[in-house]
Amino acid sequence: MIKYELIIIDDDVITHFILKKMIERNPFFPRPFFFENAVDAIHFLKRNHSSKTRFLIFLDINMPTMSGWQFLSEINDCFSILNLSIVMISSSKEDIDISKALQNKYVIHFITKPLKHSDLLIIQYKYKDIF
Repeated sequence: MIKYELIIIDDDVITHFILKKMIERNPFFPRPFFFENAVDAIHFLKRNHSSKTRFLIFLDINMPTMSGWQFLSEINDCFSILNLSIVMISSSKEDIDISKALQNKYVIHFITKPLKHSDLLIIQYKYKDIF
């Protein structure tokens, strides 16, 4: 049986709080692991990655130390798309950011901040067969 884990990577603790509250009201999503930087999240993924675990990651683009783009580049050779799916979250509404994100093999969805409960519902219904 495949285990399903949720990871939130965002340097904004307000985003963490908002997602935590929204996820608590939605039984589709498991209790998330929160990271304020992508480096710690990569270490977590490397320690916990297995063929029996599937990760859904909410990933911010603009973060200090390692951006969301750098995170995507770093994981490119380490993980399979069978076990890792990413939802990019950003305050950017630029078409170039949205297009670049959706061209990445791991990215399944793009959400523009501020996050809304309807964003979670879209992911839940659109990707329920994956998770």
